Amino acid sequence: MSALGKALVTILFVIIIFWIAVFNRESVDFSAYPFIETAQVPLALIIMSAVFTGFIWGAVIMWLNGGTTRSEARRLRREVKSLEQENHKKDVVI
Repeated sequence: MSALGKALVTILFVIIIFWIAVFNRESVDFSAYPFIETAQVPLALIIMSAVFTGFIWGAVIMWLNGGTTRSEARRLRREVKSLEQENHKKDVVI
């Protein structure tokens, strides 16, 4: 995706979050049994907390799924480095 596309998506996301925060200021009853009995919380806070939690959860899943790719890249870097060193030694001997 181009830089302009990323910027437009980010701006759109920020506008949507801002819109949610401005137009959902009423307090609602929130209960997280057994941790919180009942509390009055702005609806925007609940929505933004859910978005933030989803973002963090997605980032963790992406990081965990990329583990095999990262380990393969490390292995290939070590292999390239050893081949370059071997090639350099052959150049010096000749």
